Amino acid sequence: MRRLSLGTLLTLVNVGLVIAAVVCVVLAAAGLLRRLADEQALARVGLAGSAAAGAVERAGGELITSARLLAERPTLSRLIQERDAPGLQDLLGRFRRTGRLSGCAVLVDGVVLARDGGAIPWDEIARPPHDPGYRFVAGPRRGTPLVLGAWSAVPSAPQAGVAVALVLDRDFTMALTRQAGLPVAILNRADALQEAPQGSLRSRVLDAEEPIAERLDEAGLYLSVQPLRAPGGEVAGLVETSLPSAGALPSQRRFVRSLVLIALVVGGLAALSSVLFARRLVRPLEALQGVTARIGLGDLSTPVPRVPGAEIGALASTMEEMRGHLLHLTAELRRRQAEAEAILTGIVESVFSVAGRGVSRRTAGGGDRPLLRRRPESAGSRGGAPLRGTLPHRARALPRQRPRQRGPAAALGRAQERRDHQRSGGGRRQWRSGGRGRPLRLRPAVPGDAGRDRGRGDAPPA
Repeated sequence: MRRLSLGTLLTLVNVGLVIAAVVCVVLAAAGLLRRLADEQALARVGLAGSAAAGAVERAGGELITSARLLAERPTLSRLIQERDAPGLQDLLGRFRRTGRLSGCAVLVDGVVLARDGGAIPWDEIARPPHDPGYRFVAGPRRGTPLVLGAWSAVPSAPQAGVAVALVLDRDFTMALTRQAGLPVAILNRADALQEAPQGSLRSRVLDAEEPIAERLDEAGLYLSVQPLRAPGGEVAGLVETSLPSAGALPSQRRFVRSLVLIALVVGGLAALSSVLFARRLVRPLEALQGVTARIGLGDLSTPVPRVPGAEIGALASTMEEMRGHLLHLTAELRRRQAEAEAILTGIVESVFSVAGRGVSRRTAGGGDRPLLRRRPESAGSRGGAPLRGTLPHRARALPRQRPRQRGPAAALGRAQERRDHQRSGGGRRQWRSGGRGRPLRLRPAVPGDAGRDRGRGDAPPA
C-alpha cells in the first residue's frame, strides 16, 4: 500500500476538518433557525389568541351596555305597559340593527313578549340568577356556535326585563380573524372534545384552564388555544388561533440555501488556504529530504539550503553542521587510507624485488647452491637503491619445470619454495648490505665467508 506524503496528509486533514466544521455549522444553524421560526410562530399565534379572547371579552362588555341602554328607554316602558308586541318588535329591530346585535327580546314574568333576531335560546339567557355581566350559552344543537348574552331589568317595570344576544358565529370569527391577522375559531366545550389532531391540546387547556401554544406536526399547524372565561371564572369555551407550518417553510429553505452557499464558499476558501499552507510547509521538508538523500549517496559537497521557519531552519542548520563533520571525517579517512596504501605498496614491492632475484644451481662438487639470476626488471628497495646479484662464472640457471606464474601470490609462493630448498641443504644465501645509498649485493656462500661477514657486521637474514 502506497504511503501518503506529508503534504497530502496535511491537505486531507485540513480539508476534512473544514468540511466537518462547515457541516456542523450548517446543521446547527438550520436547527437554530427552525427553533427560532417555531418560537416566532408560536409567539405569533399566542398573541393572536390573546387578542381574540380579549375581543370576545370586550364584546361581552359592550353587550351589557347595550342591554342597559335598551332597558332605560322610556318608549320601551310605555310599550311594555300597553303590551304592544308589534311596537316592541319594531323598537327591538331598530335597536338590534343599530347596535349590530344578533337578537333582542323583551320578557315579562319569564315569558317572551317580543323579540327580534334568529333562533336564540332566550330562556337560558333570562334564566335566574340575573347576575350582573354577560354569560355564554351553548346552542341547542351540537356544532352550533356559542351565544353571548346579557340581561337587564326594566326600571319602570320590575316584572319585565330585556335580553340582548350576540352569536359567535362565522361572521364574528371572520371579524376577529381580520383583527388578529390569523385564523380564529371559537368552540364550546362539547365541540372541543371531539376527535381531531387538536383534541389532546384542547383537553389539556380545559383541564388546566391555561392557554397553551404548540406545534402540531400531524396537523401541520402552529396552534394556540385560549380558554373563554365567563365573568364568574368558569370556562365556557375555547378560542383557537392557528398558523400553517408550511407557510414558514419557504423562508426557512431560502435561509438554509443561502447559509449552505455561504458555507460552501467559506469552506472552499479555507480548503484552498489549507492546501497552500501545506505546500508551503512541505516544500522546505522536501528540499531537506533531497539533501539527505544526496548525503546518503556520498555527495558531501552540496551544501544544505537555508529554509524558512524556526524549527525547520534549526533542522537545516544542524544538517549543515553534520555535513561538515562528515566531510572532515571522510577527508581524514582518505588521507590515512592513502598513507596506509603507500606503506603497504612499498613493502610488497620490496618483497617482490628481493624474492624474484633468487635462483639455485647444482655445483660440480656435488651440492646445490642458491644463486641469483638476472631479471629484466629491477625494483628499488625501501632505501631507494636497486638490488643486484653477482653470479660466479660456473653458475648456470635451473631449467623451468613449469610455466612461471605472475602476480604477488605467485612471487610469494616461489620465494617460499626457494627458502624450503635452502633449508633442505641446497645451499644458503648470505645477504650483504652495501650501506646507506649503496646497492645490496647477494652472492653464494663459500667456506670462510661467515668469519668475514661477522667481521664486517653483516648477518644472514632470519
